[in-house]
Amino acid sequence: MLMIYKAKYLARLFFYYNQVGSILVDRLFFKKKFPLLLHIRITTKCNLSCPFCYLKEGLNQNEENLLTILEWKKILSNIPRTTIIDITGAEPMMAKDIDQFISLLSERGFKFSLTTNGTVYNSYLISQLVDSSLKYLMVSLDGFESMHNSFRGESKNAFKKTIKFLNEFNKQKNLKNKKIHLNIKIMLLEKNIDEIVPLIKYLEETIEPNSITINLPFKNEARGGLKLSQSLEEKNLLSGNNFVFKGLKNMEQKLIKLKRDLRQISTPVAIKPYTSWNDIIGYFTNNKKIKSNGCSLYKNNLTLYYNGDVTPCDISYKLKNIRELDYNLSSLYTKKRFKIFKQYMKASDKKICEGCIQSSQSIKKDFNSGTTSRID
Repeated sequence: MLMIYKAKYLARLFFYYNQVGSILVDRLFFKKKFPLLLHIRITTKCNLSCPFCYLKEGLNQNEENLLTILEWKKILSNIPRTTIIDITGAEPMMAKDIDQFISLLSERGFKFSLTTNGTVYNSYLISQLVDSSLKYLMVSLDGFESMHNSFRGESKNAFKKTIKFLNEFNKQKNLKNKKIHLNIKIMLLEKNIDEIVPLIKYLEETIEPNSITINLPFKNEARGGLKLSQSLEEKNLLSGNNFVFKGLKNMEQKLIKLKRDLRQISTPVAIKPYTSWNDIIGYFTNNKKIKSNGCSLYKNNLTLYYNGDVTPCDISYKLKNIRELDYNLSSLYTKKRFKIFKQYMKASDKKICEGCIQSSQSIKKDFNSGTTSRID
């Protein structure tokens, strides 16, 4: 019960830690500022082709000017071990020298998380993950075999590969008595909504994840894209969330049923972005109804790309290249470009943040006209 209790509140506690911490680090006097959370987009490579992927248009680029392991050593030597490292991609297990990078993080004592589709691995990589300083592993599953594979492009065996990966990971984790939080991430779509609760029950019986995350899909060119903007006036930073839902017949009733059925689940379930169930209906009928509430992560969190480019939070706006900063991220916070970005965010309408799963989002006031249904 204690483990379930901890897992239930882990995501929400980290959300508040990151939000409040970002404000404090920004306002209080520190000789040096460092990111509380550093996202590392370590590659553009991915072996799958999910139709809802917000990175899809930037995948599988010709990766030039890759940071070398020696350069990563310089970067990490200038970051305190209190910074949480989040390794992501595309598919991070396809990154060049990923095994060396994981070893480097562990040698330097960094706690890190990793997100993967669970189809690119071997016994050595799984063993290395379990032996490393990995604390949080997020794996994507969006339905049972037929449904999941239909979301994975040309792959006909993605589901089997991911289940095999999860079983092998658990086997080694339990054998070595390692405490690594395993999260299963499920995308909430019109096609798979009826399979979500049965899938979670199946996972509870077989994989025993520590938590489940249900994500709302989005498509915002300003969010985490692999094509970065050089100017705050560029069109892609101003477009907002443009994800289009199709086939929404009976979606409201299905969402009501989903909420009710999730009460049968003992594994902690979080829905991201953080929003109310009543606002989720509005999101599906017209995602332009949903706005990002006040968020402070842009003041502190950073994303570092495979080629050294640095962006604020998970926003596709290039601030600098780490090589220009002499491999020291703390110097970024004093740069004019970062200060201009902060001022821009204070004055903006936050379209740049629409759809972000790290934020809290709700119905815009001008849409609250009594037309939004309630889920009780």
